[in-house]
Amino acid sequence: MQLRGLGRLEFFDIYAISLFCSVVF
Repeated sequence: MQLRGLGRLEFFDIYAISLFCSVVF
């Protein structure tokens, strides 16, 4: 359960960071 939450959060973070970088740069 913790692994699933961490993996899901990590995936969301990667997507959010990519989108944020695209907007900033």
